[in-house]
Amino acid sequence: PEDEKAAKKIATNLLENNAKPLEKIIDFRAQDEIKGSQESSDEEELCHDDIPAIRYYLQLVDEAGDMQNALASYLLNDQNAKQEFDQNGEEFIKWLKLLEPLEQDEDEVADIANIKQLFEQLLDEGHQLFEIYNPESLASATHAFNKLKQTQIENIEQQMSVLLRSTSNQVISQLEELKSTNVRSIILISLCTMITIILLISLSFYTKRTIYFPIEKLAKAVDALRLGERNIQFNHNDDELGEVFSNVEKFQHDLCYLEELQFNETQYKQQLELERDKLQQALDTLQQAQKKLINSEKMASLGALVAGIAHEINT
Repeated sequence: PEDEKAAKKIATNLLENNAKPLEKIIDFRAQDEIKGSQESSDEEELCHDDIPAIRYYLQLVDEAGDMQNALASYLLNDQNAKQEFDQNGEEFIKWLKLLEPLEQDEDEVADIANIKQLFEQLLDEGHQLFEIYNPESLASATHAFNKLKQTQIENIEQQMSVLLRSTSNQVISQLEELKSTNVRSIILISLCTMITIILLISLSFYTKRTIYFPIEKLAKAVDALRLGERNIQFNHNDDELGEVFSNVEKFQHDLCYLEELQFNETQYKQQLELERDKLQQALDTLQQAQKKLINSEKMASLGALVAGIAHEINT
């Protein structure tokens, strides 16, 4: 398998790095010659240069393609592929030698050199592929494997079949035992589930009765206290919530006492205001009497003065 992978890698590299660039250069030069022949008006050059060159380039393309096909056929275990590859290589060299004297321009000479180089690489690496990988070994290995399968593997398959039947019977027996065990387990799990559900329901009712309902009652009582109600009855147990109810009840008594103090304070203020009004009225009466008395004293003094003056006048 490793040789086969290496051979396929070499074949891929040949295709990408040698065969395709080689065909590309040859095709370019052929198209250039065709274009030149169409533009040329020299019949002698056309007959002895352009047309032969086109023919040789087309032959090179054909031989290069045949060499690629020979490599692919070799990998597919074609016994004649190696010989065809060498024959195509010889034909390629023959046509290339015929072409070289016709191509004298600088760019043509350079492309001919590249064609030679790529062809030599294709030829060398193709021979390297032949040395590394022999597809006949795959065929012989396949034949040996088939032969082994007909002898040893069939015996192994028979033994495996017997072992499989025996194992299947054991597995079926164990599955039956496991099935009965599972039934008992399912029944036990169902009972445990039912008991758990009953316990959860009981716990839910107990929680509502001991926690939720008292808290709801406490919240309503606090709302009633906030709205002014002061005759709320608190029934509670001796637990944590009972202490809360007791404190709320004490708070209700404190509110009642506070409201009573506020009422007494209001009555006391009203009484003081009434006494203040009475005192103010008495003060006003006293002030009026005082003014009348002062006026009476003034009139008496004035009368006495007038009487004295009259007496003096008369005497």
